[in-house]
Amino acid sequence: MAIAKAIQLYLADGTLNGILTIQEPAGWGSGILVSAPRENFAQLLKRPEVDNAGIYFLLSESQVYIGQSHSSIKARLTTHDRKKDWWDRVIFLTKTDKSLRATDVQYLEVEFIKLALKNQTADMDNKNGGNQNGYISEFDRAANDQFMQEALLLLEVIGITVFMKKNKSELPTVTTVIKTECTTNPRTWNPSIAQYTFYYRTKNGGDARMKWISPNEFVLLAGSVLGKSFSDNSSGQYSKKLRAQYADKINDFVLNTDIIFSNPNPTSNIVVGRAANAWTEWKTEQNETLDKVIHRLNQMTD
Repeated sequence: MAIAKAIQLYLADGTLNGILTIQEPAGWGSGILVSAPRENFAQLLKRPEVDNAGIYFLLSESQVYIGQSHSSIKARLTTHDRKKDWWDRVIFLTKTDKSLRATDVQYLEVEFIKLALKNQTADMDNKNGGNQNGYISEFDRAANDQFMQEALLLLEVIGITVFMKKNKSELPTVTTVIKTECTTNPRTWNPSIAQYTFYYRTKNGGDARMKWISPNEFVLLAGSVLGKSFSDNSSGQYSKKLRAQYADKINDFVLNTDIIFSNPNPTSNIVVGRAANAWTEWKTEQNETLDKVIHRLNQMTD
């Protein structure tokens, strides 16, 4: 029998592409999920919840890193922002009443890592299975298991499949209550951007061109030259899979026809052979990034 769930989903810029928070007061108590794209990282660090203890996930299309902090999530994320270049989204779980302790977040980290490894839906960037230090009572274990189950449902609501089985069982019915702040997403597609051509020249021989012609159409143009090497990590493996998927459109590292992607990051990944942030890597001939161009155009039309 399906169980109805009522959740609160808050979209800070009125879209699912920006910072969002989810709470489910009836079943999750003071639990809260916060998600943000990397380009909104600076704004994310201003949120009060980021100073709490909690669990966090760094995500790309093919890769995940699972971590925890028993004192301040902010400190850990700031370090990862400097040292890890492959991720494009961050999600963290915490409690607004600051009741998560070191043993709680250590336990949750281990359990989330186990689940991700079991389901094998993404490559893991973790070097170990987490650390469980200290005793955790059976009561605390049960409470943390319940916290995790609620979190897994909310992660699925926003499309995170890292922890889902490929053939998932029946899940509870979800009724969503949405509160939005109606501001313009600075990366909302602007028709004027279709006139721009963006370039990506890489150290491994890539020399590609791309256009953003509609909200969900990023066109890697025919004649683009792809890089001749891949990184040794999982993001390199993802790039290899991308090229294999479009092998009939590639001849000796050169595209013989346009390839259309629904979001920008695959356009840069397939060119350079590793994870790359399309918003900052693609540039005009005047060296203006894709991110800066769309921000400028949207500011002009506000």
